[in-house]
Order: sequence, then C-alpha cells, then structure tokens
Amino acid sequence: MYAIIETGGKQYRVTSGDVVSLESLKGDVGQTVTFEKVLLIGGKSDNQTLVGAPYVAKAALQAEIVEHTRGEKILTIKYKRRKGYRRTMGHRQELTRVLVTKIDDGHGQAITLDAAKRKEVLVKASVPFSKRQAEHEAKHASAKPASKKAAAPKAPSAKPSAAAAKAAAAPKKTTTKTKKD
Repeated sequence: MYAIIETGGKQYRVTSGDVVSLESLKGDVGQTVTFEKVLLIGGKSDNQTLVGAPYVAKAALQAEIVEHTRGEKILTIKYKRRKGYRRTMGHRQELTRVLVTKIDDGHGQAITLDAAKRKEVLVKASVPFSKRQAEHEAKHASAKPASKKAAAPKAPSAKPSAAAAKAAAAPKKTTTKTKKD
C-alpha cells in the first residue's frame, strides 16, 4: 500500500519503510509525527484506490523523525553587464528526514513497519541512529593521529643532508694571531 501526502506545500509518494526528506518539521529526533493530509491511497490488497476530495477522510500516516539536516547549497547570481554590479547569494534548505512507520486508510486497513526491519531500513538509507553512531565515533576516535606538537622527534637519518656534507668536506679556516712588538 502506498500513499500520497501533502506537507510543506509539496506532495510525496510514500510507502511503509520509506525514509523521506521533507521541509523542516518541528520536533525532536525520535518523535512521532502524524500527517493527516493524505491525498490518495493506492495499492491495497483489494485493488481499490481511495482518492480524496481534497483529502481521504480519516486516513493518516505516522512517521518518526530520524534526522534534521540541510539540503544542497544553491547559488543565486545577479549580474548587470557594464555596470560593475555582481551579487552572489547562497541558500541551503532546512530538511527533516522521516521514516514512515504506519499508513492507515481510515477504513480498518493499516500497514505498519516491523521493528526488526527498522534498523535495516535506517542503515540502507544512511541515517545515523544512536547505537551505530556510537560505534562509528568510538572506531574513529582511536584512529585519530596525534597532533604534530605531540609527535615524537624524528630520529637522525643515516644519510647526512647535502648542507651537512658540504660543511664536513670543506677545510676549516684557521687564523693565527701574532704578537707585534
């Protein structure tokens, strides 16, 4: 079963177990969000499609917030030729990634995401979750190189440098002082 929902002025086609990036939503990571603006529900077992006018009555979709992130940087450039006018502006959209956990058509049928599949779906979608993130941080904390100041001094190499070789090969100048009477 799939659903088409409306949020943030856009429409999204989702199924149970999808991880979708939406316009920024208020809420903390792990919080459950309910979307009631369901425009269409299709792919049901009895091949019936529910189309809303404008929304399907009593239909709802539940999702879990898994990450707050930002989108790709978009550059906007303004330019007027021969006037010396150039302006560059950048924008990154605030996004919220949600995991769709339940689709309810409002007529007694609902599809729910299994708790066992949740972890697999999050790994596949590259969404960090607490246990995986902790393992990742622990792994990379031990692999960090020491800073340059704390590094041990280099041992002298067997081959002398070119400057040292020239200094050793050149004869030393000696000066003698004579006593004048």
